[in-house]
Amino acid sequence: MAVYSAKRNYLFLASPQTGSKAIAKTLLEKLDGQQIPSQGILRNGKIVLSKHHTTTKMLIHHKLLTESQVQQAFKFCGVRNPFDLLVSRYEKLRGRHTEASKISGHIRKNTRAREVVGLAAELAFPEWVRQAHEQYLAADKPVMGPMVFVDSVDHVIRFEALTQGFQEALARLGITEDIPVAEHNVTAQRLDGGQKRDYRSYYDDATVALVQKLYAPVIERFGYGFDPN
Repeated sequence: MAVYSAKRNYLFLASPQTGSKAIAKTLLEKLDGQQIPSQGILRNGKIVLSKHHTTTKMLIHHKLLTESQVQQAFKFCGVRNPFDLLVSRYEKLRGRHTEASKISGHIRKNTRAREVVGLAAELAFPEWVRQAHEQYLAADKPVMGPMVFVDSVDHVIRFEALTQGFQEALARLGITEDIPVAEHNVTAQRLDGGQKRDYRSYYDDATVALVQKLYAPVIERFGYGFDPN
């Protein structure tokens, strides 16, 4: 998903699990945003562009925006420490497996996505990380996913400083109104006695080293590490 505003001349790219849903909700409700695409784009019965996450190249390729619109807009997205992000993803997938109503149509139709959801329910976190990334390990290549969004924007909002980053984006757009980011929920499965469980408790030494290697591009770019910044 992306959120575009011709009136305010911005383009927000929703990078997975970086607080993007909360930011998108705020933009749509309070800052003249329009979701693009509004629904998945199909070709020959297959989804060629998901409504959930998209890049500037995809928006141009599918003629949802012109090159000029993309170039002229103030572009921003989010980023998150991969060590924390993977724990959030793992627990979110485990929750989806136990609550069938939360399994989206996209996952139901995608064999690999269904497998990853099932793996999260069956495996301990270290083994899930390894199996969920087996294609990257086999090819000895890092995960470039986050960088696809980061490399095409003017401003990056760190999940760890979401409010500050969002206010900085508004300031660069010349918006002086006090607009807080919409409420967003902590993944329920990470709660322990009402408190968010420390992501570091999920890791062993081998998994730390594995994630450090797999996510080296974003870790090095933003100075992330296993311990919180």
